[in-house]
Amino acid sequence: MAKVKVRDNRGQARKKAKIAQHGKMMRVQKVGSHKLAPAAPRGGGGGRSANPRPASSEPSRRPHNPYAKDSSRRVLLLGEGDFSFGAALATLWGGQCEQLVATTLESEASVLAEGEAADNVEMIRAGGGRVLFGIDATSLCTSAPLAVKRRFDRVVFNFPLASGAGSGRDLQAATQANQALVRAVCSNAAAGGLLVPGGELHIALPRGAPFDGWGVPMLARLCGLRVKSAVPFSPAVFPGYSGGHAAGAGALTYEFVVPDRASQAPEAGGKKKFDGDAAAMNKQRRRKGRKP
Repeated sequence: MAKVKVRDNRGQARKKAKIAQHGKMMRVQKVGSHKLAPAAPRGGGGGRSANPRPASSEPSRRPHNPYAKDSSRRVLLLGEGDFSFGAALATLWGGQCEQLVATTLESEASVLAEGEAADNVEMIRAGGGRVLFGIDATSLCTSAPLAVKRRFDRVVFNFPLASGAGSGRDLQAATQANQALVRAVCSNAAAGGLLVPGGELHIALPRGAPFDGWGVPMLARLCGLRVKSAVPFSPAVFPGYSGGHAAGAGALTYEFVVPDRASQAPEAGGKKKFDGDAAAMNKQRRRKGRKP
């Protein structure tokens, strides 16, 4: 007579009895043991978790100011309007700005006739800084007032705008004019006579159209600069700065540096930089035993 295997369902029956008594269970993994615990309620039952997540006690993050510790660095400001940014830096540094040089393309008479420009200029000069008028940002290396053996740690150009680019020009012509302005500034910075080794060029721009169409990071790379970072521009951290309206929402400060030429130059007998097409590249990789 064949043996009949009888399945023992007593364990399942006990489990169902526990579920009927305590509700749905979930398995909790613990070191060295396995235990059952009541499952947390789901959906719109209105119940709260047994271990609610505590509210974060961390304070809200303050806006970053990239110039807060630059009082001892040589800083050149380009395209100042009413010199409120230079005055803001002087205030931020406790009134000591001996290493600051603030410039504008406009004449002294036209600038001082507007708003609080005279007070801003006086504040910069009182702190030991220099204020220069009639400085063309596209020809810094040949500008007479700046044609001295002095390099800068920071060159700052906030919200550049080519002369006449915002008055009746069509979008394409305005974009080309502003691209030429940015490219000239980047070329001056990359030429080697404006920044100290490790110095940085900062260009602040609003985000969105038409500024994204200028392609500032690409223009800087074509001029020989390297993009170090892009940090949010927060007008609130510059006391008295009147150019905050130009920043808009989500403005960025692009930080560019001059790459180390020595580290980029190939050593004698070293590897030759690849300059072929895609097929040659794959062939070269296979030869080196790498996967394409």
